[in-house]
Amino acid sequence: LYLARVWWMPNGEVLVGIQDRAQRRLDLVAFDPKSGVRRVLRRETSNYWINLHNMFHALEAGPGELAGGFVWATEEDGFMHLVVVASDGRQLLRLTSGPWIVDSIAAVDEAGGMVYFTGTKDGDTQRNLYAVPLLGGEIKRLTPDDGMHSVTVHAE
Repeated sequence: LYLARVWWMPNGEVLVGIQDRAQRRLDLVAFDPKSGVRRVLRRETSNYWINLHNMFHALEAGPGELAGGFVWATEEDGFMHLVVVASDGRQLLRLTSGPWIVDSIAAVDEAGGMVYFTGTKDGDTQRNLYAVPLLGGEIKRLTPDDGMHSVTVHAE
């Protein structure tokens, strides 16, 4: 097993991505550093391999079950897309879908209720910046011109 990724959650737990040697299974495991208790939140599997990524954002606030959850990218449908996951590992909603991929999470504005990401929604030869409501809804393209865009978001 490989310790693939590690993130801190707002409640003090450590969320760890553990991948098997064949890279066909990825477990997201929450550890309580005080008690040592561990919980498997999600298990993702593939017949081929799991692509590791850094598309994770812990949600500190938010309405209802969003609080303490996280935004996560998954390839469960064959394309890398964003989902919102509750603190217990249940998938609450899918933010993106379709025959295209999300490349990165550029920012999450919890107060404004928006997730900003880059992806190939408008074609494989393009990378654009998009926004989608944190509670799901219509995806809006923010980069006006076609092309390959890289973005840096200033957060205060």
